[in-house]
Amino acid sequence: MLGNEHHAYWDNSYTKEMNEVLQAIADGNNDDPMDKLFVWFGKMSMVYTAHIVQSADLNLSHDSAILDVGCGNGLFCEVLHALGFTNILGSDYSSEAIKLSNEVQSYYRKQKPESQSWGTRYMCDDLLNTSLESESFHLIHDSGTVNMNLFRLKIAYVL
Repeated sequence: MLGNEHHAYWDNSYTKEMNEVLQAIADGNNDDPMDKLFVWFGKMSMVYTAHIVQSADLNLSHDSAILDVGCGNGLFCEVLHALGFTNILGSDYSSEAIKLSNEVQSYYRKQKPESQSWGTRYMCDDLLNTSLESESFHLIHDSGTVNMNLFRLKIAYVL
């Protein structure tokens, strides 16, 4: 469900997710409103991937440029920020995903107001017609967008 023909599906999904997060924030109980966020492949997989990015021998510094393709709600970008990375771009073709990502970031900024160099930003961009230059990133992360588009386009690849 990733192609442009399903754009409305994704916009609706992220709008619903945003409403759930905003309601949880407004409720103000002790539950973490970010628990309302959907994470592809589960939160442990995301944390494990972030740990690999941080600890593997990838020649990354904390200011290395990182792109998260199909960032969805932006949670992975915020996890990378929490690990000390300061030059992160999350991109998604859903404008509602970008709105949600910005809301998630705003929530975390309020939790850590002393953090001066946030450095995480979000932009609406279509992977199949990107305006980004591939050589401007030290690391490009994807948690399913590329695979689903290759499947949709019936392109085979070997890892």
